[in-house]
Amino acid sequence: MKELNKIINKLDWKFIQEIYTQNNIIWDTFEDKIERIPKINDIKNELKHILEYMILNNTNYMMFDIFLIIYNNNIHSESNGDLIISIVKDIIHIQNINKLVDDITNNSTEDKINNLEAQKTYFINHEDYERAGFINKEIKKLKNE
Repeated sequence: MKELNKIINKLDWKFIQEIYTQNNIIWDTFEDKIERIPKINDIKNELKHILEYMILNNTNYMMFDIFLIIYNNNIHSESNGDLIISIVKDIIHIQNINKLVDDITNNSTEDKINNLEAQKTYFINHEDYERAGFINKEIKKLKNE
């Protein structure tokens, strides 16, 4: 997926590093056994893995650290889909993200639930149980509508 590398490399990495530093966003790395602000290559690699996961699983959106990623793969369109990577400084409540994605993608409730299930699986696989639990609550709300 060379195209993903091109997309990732177009981001303003100096600005991204400043946001990580200013907001003291740290990662607990297994290699270093210490918490530290991630290196640019670490962020690029993780972002690439997330984008690959989203495309392969047709996931509409995901939050990752300071990134809001929206992937709109409209199967009725001749294009390969739209990919939006937005850098957000402030934490956005997931309901606001749901509204934004709904406005862009016009997904059915079933599509929203499938998208959230894919995100939950991703976060469970990466042992981010807090986010997975929060997403699970959102899934239950949608199922009760």
